Amino acid sequence: MVDGSTQAPPVRLLHKDASRGWIHAPTTGPEAAFQCPVAGMADLLSGYVAEGRHQRLADFEDHLDDLKKDWMNPDLLS
Repeated sequence: MVDGSTQAPPVRLLHKDASRGWIHAPTTGPEAAFQCPVAGMADLLSGYVAEGRHQRLADFEDHLDDLKKDWMNPDLLS
């Protein structure tokens, strides 16, 4: 495992700038809109995959096909 301070964030927030199009939102400093801790994230996500949680993920289209599938996925991370 690489030191958490050297890993890239697993999620990056983009926002639409009128003149520049889609740009990455700053992750540090006073303009930071999104903070994502990286330490341990790879292990956490690989554990979720090993448990098969990604198989339970439902999106809105899945919900339209089967109304019992909750596209909000309230129990996915619990």
